[in-house]
Amino acid sequence: MMKIRLTVLPFIAVLLLFACSKSNKNAAPAPATGVPEVATDTVITVTMRTADISGTILNTANGSVTECGFVVSESANPALGSAMVYPVGTKSGSFSRTVDQLAAGTSYHVRAYAKNDNGVSYGRDIHFVTSFGDAVVTKMPAEINGISAKLYGQTKGYDPALGFIMEKGFVWSTAPGPLLGSSESVASDVSSATLNAYASGLEPATTYYMRAYAKHYFGMSYGEEISFKTAGYTGPSGGIVVLDKGNNTGGWRYLEAAPEDITYGGTNLFIWGCAGSTVGGTSYDLGAGPDNTARILLSGCGGTSGAAKRCDTYVFNGKSDWFLPAAAECSSMLATLNAIGEPLGTIYWSSSESDAYRAAVRTPILSGLVSMMKGELARVRAVRRY
Repeated sequence: MMKIRLTVLPFIAVLLLFACSKSNKNAAPAPATGVPEVATDTVITVTMRTADISGTILNTANGSVTECGFVVSESANPALGSAMVYPVGTKSGSFSRTVDQLAAGTSYHVRAYAKNDNGVSYGRDIHFVTSFGDAVVTKMPAEINGISAKLYGQTKGYDPALGFIMEKGFVWSTAPGPLLGSSESVASDVSSATLNAYASGLEPATTYYMRAYAKHYFGMSYGEEISFKTAGYTGPSGGIVVLDKGNNTGGWRYLEAAPEDITYGGTNLFIWGCAGSTVGGTSYDLGAGPDNTARILLSGCGGTSGAAKRCDTYVFNGKSDWFLPAAAECSSMLATLNAIGEPLGTIYWSSSESDAYRAAVRTPILSGLVSMMKGELARVRAVRRY
């Protein structure tokens, strides 16, 4: 039994020695004789590019300190000659400094140092990680109607093949500073550096605060906050703004609908016209309405009872630049008008031709591509842009 004890005890001693050595791997090394003693105290206020570090000279070695400061490196136990050096003017007591020129989202080690003619000593190694606040960029939303908006963003410092970002998307709120978990949010595809998603369920004529977010190895990052206002408010001609496309490309940004459906000759129902004949060249896309309308008029479709003609001749509050909206424009218009409780009909013509016999129509309730025979009757709501 005694032999067993003699065998085990040395083994336990070795384990204890190893454990103590491992737990103190970042402890300050004992200074040499005649060299100042220094401590690395704290690392606080870490940003993308900087960190505030503090230290203390514990023993000045008879006031012989010639230099002290901090050394920073991506490797453990940084030292003079192989690390970034941040000297300070203090020769005794506590000292601090903001270390800068750091890389975002990067793991660093820092030690305080103090030196005199006899050598240099270091404080303990402290590990910290700079934030990754520039991981994601928020861009101006687009296609903003009364109930939804298309959101855009971009990730930075990210290779999709690395899978570095675990989740990304957008958060929004009617108050500034939206946060994931306490605000409305939508996720975006993590496999691409581009972010895009739709914010839905919005209230018309309401200001929202939105920003992109990214969850990654280093924590959570948010892009710049951007505010936008949903459509559904009164436009400059007295109509209703039904779409904000988010930019001024093409010389316009906002789409304004007439305040009421068109009535002419005692009716509010009109044909599209040109049944059995192809106008050609029309588009379903946002922004295509004016060109579509011009093409329809050039073909003489529907005469004075045609939907395009009625929009082209419409005048309200001195404005005469109205047109028949393209299919995408018509969808946004009806979504916004429906959201603000505007009385609406069942079916509305767009200026987008499907084929020689049919043209696209939209409804306030149903979504998707719907078309109807050109000779049938539907309501018409003119729009203009500015």
